[in-house]
Amino acid sequence: MPSAKRFYDRIFGSGPAIAAAAALCLLAGWVTARLTPVLSLDLPLMLRATALASGTMLALGLIGWSVWTLRPEHRGTELVTRGPFRLVRHPLYAACLSLFGPGLIIALSHPAYAVALVLAYLAAHRLIGREEALMANWFPDSYPAYCTRTGRFWPRLGGVIFRET
Repeated sequence: MPSAKRFYDRIFGSGPAIAAAAALCLLAGWVTARLTPVLSLDLPLMLRATALASGTMLALGLIGWSVWTLRPEHRGTELVTRGPFRLVRHPLYAACLSLFGPGLIIALSHPAYAVALVLAYLAAHRLIGREEALMANWFPDSYPAYCTRTGRFWPRLGGVIFRET
């Protein structure tokens, strides 16, 4: 029977820590935007709404595809490299940071939120190391090779998309 800690790591990984870090970055962006309203961009409402809706829909699509591909009961028991995991190692985090984040930045129309997203990316890269170390421990023969051909949050164009089959 796996320990409660191993079960937690299998199901959630670095997700709660990354979500907390991203929330703190967003809060810092919000405070900064309130303190510096003169820096707000005057973007058209339609552009802002379209960016937010597009980012949200793309993120939800990637999240749904990820959950469909890797069921919770299989997490930590097999290295999945199909579906969205063929493109990026962490599609759930990529959905939030790389798809939803830019849409939110445009919708909120203040440069402080762009800085917040950059800080959230940096925090995610720092926090994901523990999860990747667990994966390397659980799958020592296959995970290092998977990492060399697959990006964390963005696809490696030469390694996945243009690979010969």
